[in-house]
Formats: sequence, structure tokens, C-alpha cells
Amino acid sequence: MRWSRTRFQLGVCVGIIVVLAWQYAPKPGLRLPLPEAAFVAVVEDARTAWVNAPNDLARIDMRAARAKEICTVLPGLTARNWLAVVQSVTPNTLPDFAGKATARITLALAPDILVSTPASPLFNNAAAMVEAGSPLYATAATLRPGAKVVFSGVFPSSDTDCIVEESFTPNGAMTAPEFKIQLTELKR
Repeated sequence: MRWSRTRFQLGVCVGIIVVLAWQYAPKPGLRLPLPEAAFVAVVEDARTAWVNAPNDLARIDMRAARAKEICTVLPGLTARNWLAVVQSVTPNTLPDFAGKATARITLALAPDILVSTPASPLFNNAAAMVEAGSPLYATAATLRPGAKVVFSGVFPSSDTDCIVEESFTPNGAMTAPEFKIQLTELKR
């Protein structure tokens, strides 16, 4: 009797593993580039640790630890052919310093992990602005929220988070970060 019960439990466990492996297996054409997968894993692991911490005292060094891990998985601070979903494409309220219209592009790498171009040349890197007349602007003008895109770019460096993150609070930076990027390529 005991042997049958153990065998049954083993069969149930194997069945659950097979179902989970099938459900979470990468779908054809949706494989993340290794650096992107590593980056997302670092950010998600840090978020989980932050949320599960018993109090703010336990969180003191978590952001710095995440920054160190981000710098490790992104040694060149670049994204090359990363996959994302368009969150939003909006005109910026302020033009760049040359007076040209600019766009703000926000891309979701995973739930609550965003990358975006600057919203203003006054507070962000003016060279990273997506100017009207550029190929990036032309592509952005054709995108709808929810569209899947491939992008490349450079992340501006930061002492706080390794790469620039624009949340107003440490909690926002750790639970729903929005990292800045200077896009070099954007395609459907």
C-alpha cells in the first residue's frame, strides 16, 4: 500500500512539472536575448526581495546590490535586439534644444519593468531625445500600445542604479522601475 501511494505521489509531481515546463517554455520566436533575460531576472529578483523584506531597515542595501548586479549583467550598458511591448508613444511637451518636436517611447520588458526615452531635454540627456524627422521617430509614429518591437540602445550610467532609473521613491525604483535608454534602433 505504501509503495503505491509513493508511486502515485511521484506521478503527480512529475505531471505537475511537465505541465509547468510546457506552460513556461519559451514560445518559438519569443526568446529573449541572454543579456535581456539576465537583466529582467536581476530586476525581478530584487523586486521580490524588496517586497518580501520585513521592513525598511532590511531594504537599506538592496538597491545598491541590484545596481551591482545590473552592472555585472550589462557590462557595456547596451541593449542589442531586445524584445519589448510598446507601452506608450507620446509627444514630449518640450522640444529639444534645437526646437524640434520629440517623442517619448516607453517599452515594457516585463510586467512593471519599463525602459523609456527621455521626457524632457531639461532633466534628461538631450542627445537621447527622439527627434522628429529621425528614423526612430518615423517608426514610433506607426506603433500602437501592445505592439511587439525589437530595439537596441545605450543605457545612460548612474551611480545609484548602474543605469538611470527615474522613479521618485526608492519603493517605485525597486517595485516598478522605469529605466532610461537612448534608442539606436527600433523595429517591428
